[in-house]
Amino acid sequence: MRALADAAPATRVSVRSRSSAVFRRRLLVSLGALLGVVLLVAGLGAPLYVFPPVAAVPERADAVFILGPARGERFELARQLIDDGVTDRMVVSVPTDVLESPRETGRYRNCNLPGGDVTCVDAEPSTTRGEAQLLAALASEQGWDSVIVITRTPHIARTRVLFDRCFDGAIAVIDSKEPITLAGWAREYAYQSAAFAKVLITTDC
Repeated sequence: MRALADAAPATRVSVRSRSSAVFRRRLLVSLGALLGVVLLVAGLGAPLYVFPPVAAVPERADAVFILGPARGERFELARQLIDDGVTDRMVVSVPTDVLESPRETGRYRNCNLPGGDVTCVDAEPSTTRGEAQLLAALASEQGWDSVIVITRTPHIARTRVLFDRCFDGAIAVIDSKEPITLAGWAREYAYQSAAFAKVLITTDC
């Protein structure tokens, strides 16, 4: 009886050790599977989000269209295109409530001035598809045949698809070169993937 009693603690320790080892193996397998999925998604998304085809800047365009949100890098690039003589009209997509916000007075101070070269417009709905529809309407109204569109890297491919559906003229989608953090890339992968799925099931403008 004493021998059996002495063996019991060792048996319990052995069982716990085996359970712990099984748990660690399962955890490692789960983590490995998760890492595999992450790498697969990253690999599949890279040609669309990280290294999308970027159009060359044309010698001349009727307008440059800044997609929202109109960050500083986009304004600077659009202004450079105007200064270089590539175009003489800047169109900025910005919701009316943002345009009229006291905090944004400086950013949009040149919008819609008489005789100015910056036109601020509010897309409805406030989505990339809404912006593409708005551009098509403006191009028809103004007689534009070519437009440069500025957006950030992970948005370029989807922008091209949507604007090609709405505008029959020449579209050059170019990169604003905005810095993106690692967390920002993760958000962009998730958002752009979901948005692309919607693009695939909605084929009209």
